[in-house]
Amino acid sequence: MPHRPGPARSWLVTAGFGLALAMFVAIAAVAWYNTMRLAEGAILTRQAWEVRSRLGALQRRVVDVAAGARGFVITADDSFLEPLRQAEAGISGELEQLRQLIIDPVQRRRLEVLQPLLSSRLEAALEIAALRRRNETEAVLAGMSASRALHDRIIAELDAMSVAQEAILDQRESDARGRARFTASAFVLGGGLALLCLGGALLLLVRNAGERRQHERVMASAEARLRAQAAQLARIYALSLDAICEIDAEGRFRSVSPACERIWGYSAAELVGQPYIDKVLPVDRPRTLDEASAIMAGRSTTAFINHYLRKDGSIVDILWSAQWSEADQIMVCVAHDVSERQRMAAELQRHTETLRGTVAELAVARDRAEAADRLKSAFLATMSHELRTPLNSIIGFTGLLLQRLPGPLTAEQTRQLEMVRASGRHLLALINDVLDISKLEAGQLAVQSEPVDARAAIDKAAGVVRPLAEQKGLALTVEIAPAVDTVVADARRLEQVLLNLLSNAIKFTPQGAVSVTARVAARALEVAVADTGIGIRPEDLQELFRPFHQVDTGLARAHEGTGLGLAISRRLAQLMGGDIAAESEPGRGSRFTLHLPLHQVKPV
Repeated sequence: MPHRPGPARSWLVTAGFGLALAMFVAIAAVAWYNTMRLAEGAILTRQAWEVRSRLGALQRRVVDVAAGARGFVITADDSFLEPLRQAEAGISGELEQLRQLIIDPVQRRRLEVLQPLLSSRLEAALEIAALRRRNETEAVLAGMSASRALHDRIIAELDAMSVAQEAILDQRESDARGRARFTASAFVLGGGLALLCLGGALLLLVRNAGERRQHERVMASAEARLRAQAAQLARIYALSLDAICEIDAEGRFRSVSPACERIWGYSAAELVGQPYIDKVLPVDRPRTLDEASAIMAGRSTTAFINHYLRKDGSIVDILWSAQWSEADQIMVCVAHDVSERQRMAAELQRHTETLRGTVAELAVARDRAEAADRLKSAFLATMSHELRTPLNSIIGFTGLLLQRLPGPLTAEQTRQLEMVRASGRHLLALINDVLDISKLEAGQLAVQSEPVDARAAIDKAAGVVRPLAEQKGLALTVEIAPAVDTVVADARRLEQVLLNLLSNAIKFTPQGAVSVTARVAARALEVAVADTGIGIRPEDLQELFRPFHQVDTGLARAHEGTGLGLAISRRLAQLMGGDIAAESEPGRGSRFTLHLPLHQVKPV
């Protein structure tokens, strides 16, 4: 608040001018003192620079001594001794200069250590030169080794002195800069303070009675802002959906907002002066009192939940935010009704538990289904083995009868035996397919990984089915690219896949042709079997490789089959690291392409 103008200001004006004068005198004294210290620092800095320069020169002379001695040892040329002699004289001079320049006690001690080392190094160099003249090679080598260690120690000492001198130089330059900054700061700060004192004195002289009016206007504006803020806080207090209350040190409500009546059902008059703990559900009272004690000890809270009894006897869940005011000895609290949120959380927890139970039941059902599937596969495999033994006997004995080894046969007997053998072979093929698919589903079928002559495998499969094609009047063509050679696969399973693809092509081609093309592309063998048969509808292509699935066409139903051939072929191809792709157009034919890697198997 500004002072009133009057005679009392005269002493303030005098004090302002006096302080300004004192500041100027202090600035002058500081400037003189620091100027003298800066001059001393400049001399010391020049000495430090000179010491660093002398240390460098001394190190170069030491290197010259080593180079001269080494050159003389190698060449026995006296010209190499000249730098050594010059270095000897120079080293003495450099040492003398350093003794005069170095004032740091640590550096002086290092110089005292260095002097005898240098003398020893010079003597060693001269001794090596003398030994070299006498051609005492072993002594020269021993001397060189010893002098090298001495040389390294000298260089290490010089390096240590150089590093220390750099630190001294940095410190002195830092001190100089610090004093310069201090002087400048003193000028700026002192001058500023002096000007401030002068300005203050002048300001006191020019102030007038208008200060009071200005002060009154400022106070009026501040009071208006305070009233507006008080009105805003009152609106927030009155309209807040959360209950705002104050609780004194004795645990009684001192004030409550209108929202308290909506949340608890009690009016402000019914709550003020009453202990807050009486409204807390009894089971929550101990931990509520503990939380209140912790808040009064200085800890605030924003996530404390307890249960309150409403006036109508119902229970409401309250989320508290609270902080203790030590100055006012009250606890300011904000209460938020989270009953609905708690109900939803409980409902969510109930649904979560139900879902967990469902997941557990599904897991059990999955395990049972997998066990049943494994049992089914094992059963099929066992039954297939049991059926193959008598079937092989039937086929074998039928063949013996057809060879007429037991005796002659009539034409009708021959025809019926041929039908028995064909049916037996068909049933055996079916059993083999069932055995293969059961092994594949049980993960028990393994394939070999070995080099296979792909060209020979394709020719062999084509040769097996060629009589079937000729019986139907179909043209069977085989085109193998020159690059097709060997492929890493299982030879028997590769032939099985090729035979399945070729048999299907011939079976479902009433007329026209079947072609086999093989090539190498992208480091893989591609064998395509194409036909001009009935083709497959696009919607049936997705189900084509599913076990026991057959495309529902008139021609398909006219031919025997189980729908296992393509499923087995694709899974065998995948076990050998490849796959089978299918493309077809109804009425125009189909194309099945086997892809196999050339050099490695990547089972799926």
